[in-house]
Amino acid sequence: MGLHFGALGAIAGLIVVTYAMAMAMAMAIIERSRELGTLRALGSTPGQLVQGLALEGLMRGGLDAAAGALLAPTAAQAPGLHRQCSA
Repeated sequence: MGLHFGALGAIAGLIVVTYAMAMAMAMAIIERSRELGTLRALGSTPGQLVQGLALEGLMRGGLDAAAGALLAPTAAQAPGLHRQCSA
């Protein structure tokens, strides 16, 4: 029973993180619309802009994943996370 709840928690966490990353990238695009317009006016193609934004998203996601992997063991040992269930 605990394994099923753990898997559901992992799936829910993945959905939340994916949504947060998508919102962060959307905000990055919205906040830099002038910069993207300037790059377009200077001759960048739409494909180059998409490629640059995709690379930024991959770098941001990779750094976030690395930070999460490094911090997860410490967070898992925090007091109060390990509760005993009496059944």
